[in-house]
Amino acid sequence: MSSPLHDGFHFVDVRCWQLTHIAQFISPPIPRDVDQRISGTGARLMAAALTSLLPGISCVGLTSQTGEVHLFRGGVDVAKRE
Repeated sequence: MSSPLHDGFHFVDVRCWQLTHIAQFISPPIPRDVDQRISGTGARLMAAALTSLLPGISCVGLTSQTGEVHLFRGGVDVAKRE
């Protein structure tokens, strides 16, 4: 992709639904019990899941290159629930 907006995470303030940051790279802390709390592979997927564990974060969403949608809340991909 050639757009400068295709990579990184965009932040939205859920109180007013405004973008606050665009195309940010994030490096959330890794909890000691990550093996029991998070499953999946890939840097973006793991960053999204781990970031969703942080206080003040409502949820973290991402779309894969194949168009698969993920929405993490509390480390769980709630978009995959059946």
